[in-house]
Amino acid sequence: MKPFIFLLALCLALSGLRKAAAHPGSGIAVDEHGQVFFTDTGSGVWRVDQRGQLTQISKSAMHWMAYDKEGRFSEAPDEFGEWFGRLTLKGQKPTLISCSDFPCAVGKDGNLYYAKMHSLTIVRRTPAGTETVLVSPTSFGIDGNRPVGVNGMAAGEDGALYLVSLESLNRTEGSGEHRLYVVSMDGSPRMIAKNFAPNLLPVAEQHPEVRPQYCRGMTVDHQGNVFIAVTGSRCVIKVTPQSETTVVLNANKPWSPTGVDVFNGDLYVLEYDDETPTEGRNWPPRVRRMKKDGTITTIASLRGPKNNQP
Repeated sequence: MKPFIFLLALCLALSGLRKAAAHPGSGIAVDEHGQVFFTDTGSGVWRVDQRGQLTQISKSAMHWMAYDKEGRFSEAPDEFGEWFGRLTLKGQKPTLISCSDFPCAVGKDGNLYYAKMHSLTIVRRTPAGTETVLVSPTSFGIDGNRPVGVNGMAAGEDGALYLVSLESLNRTEGSGEHRLYVVSMDGSPRMIAKNFAPNLLPVAEQHPEVRPQYCRGMTVDHQGNVFIAVTGSRCVIKVTPQSETTVVLNANKPWSPTGVDVFNGDLYVLEYDDETPTEGRNWPPRVRRMKKDGTITTIASLRGPKNNQP
C-alpha cells in the first residue's frame, strides 16, 4: 500500500468525516484550575469542574483537541483553516481548539501545529492564519514508500513538539514499527524511543480495529516525561528523557486509552469502550484519574453510573 493510500485509510478509519464523527476522540486537557475537558465523538465536548460536576460545553464532536493556554486563538472564527474549530466562547481564555482529522497541538510559542494528512509533514499555523511547514518527511530519513503516519502529537514546556509515528495501521501490512520523536522549532527531529509498546495482549484482549502498536493521545510533563496512550495495547506508558519506558496504567477490555494529560502530578486518561453500544451509538467514553499515590478513580463516564474500579 502506498503511503498516501495508508494515510487516507487511517484518516477515514480513525478520524471519520468532518461532519459525521464516528470513532473515538483523543482530546483531553486539564486547565490551571483543575477542570477537565474531554471529547466524546458521540455528543461533543464535556467539562468536569472542581466539584466533579459534568457539563457539556460544545456539540462539536471532533476527534482531536488542542489546549491554547494563552488564548491566542480566542478570537478565531467558529471554524477556520478547513480543519479547525474554536470550542470555547469567542474571547475566552484559555481556548480549546478542535481538529476534525489530524493530531494537533498548540506550541509554547502560541502557534497551532498539526500533522497534515497524518503524514510526517508538520505544519505551523499562526493565529493570523499564516501556514508554513516546520518539518517535512525527508528530514526523518524514512523511505517515502513506507506507509508511515503520525498518530499522536503534544507540545512540551521546552518549546519543542513531540510526536509518535507508526508504520501502517493495518495489522497485515508494514512492520508495525513505531517511534517517538522530538522536533525542535528549527525543524530538526530527534528520535527518543523506538518500538516501545509493551508485549502483545492475548488475542481475546486485543483491540478489535487497530494493531497493538497503535498509539494516539500524548502529553509531556514539566520534567520532560512523555505519557502516551497506547490504544492498541490498552495502556499508558511513560518515556523519560533518557528513553526509559514503563507502563504506568493499564485498562481492561473493553476500555482503551485514547488521550492523556498531566496536572499537579496526577495523570488524567480518556478511555473509550470499544464494545458496548449506548444510546444508539458505540464508543462511550470515561475519564480516569491516577493520583501521585497510585489511587485510581473514574471521574466521568458517559456509559452509565460512575465505576470507580480501575
